[in-house]
Amino acid sequence: MLPILKAEAPKFEAIKNDPSPSGMQKMKQLHAIHSESAPELQKILSPAQYQQLQAIEADIKKAIVAKRAGADRLRAPVRCQIPLASCAGAIQLT
Repeated sequence: MLPILKAEAPKFEAIKNDPSPSGMQKMKQLHAIHSESAPELQKILSPAQYQQLQAIEADIKKAIVAKRAGADRLRAPVRCQIPLASCAGAIQLT
């Protein structure tokens, strides 16, 4: 199993480090690589082991999505809900 995953790693890194494709295009490319190696992994793993691998991969995907969702919130513009006149009195410039 390790040789299969090691063969995937440089391909994943190349996609990750390529700035030209969009996020969705990168996800499709990563999925294609995974789909190529899935039959090989299914041959050497038991059905239970393959299910465990899929569960681990699903957890990784969830973590990536959660991380990106948090990063998107940080990049979103912050809009002040307090009137400017109220803020001006509270800000002390030195």
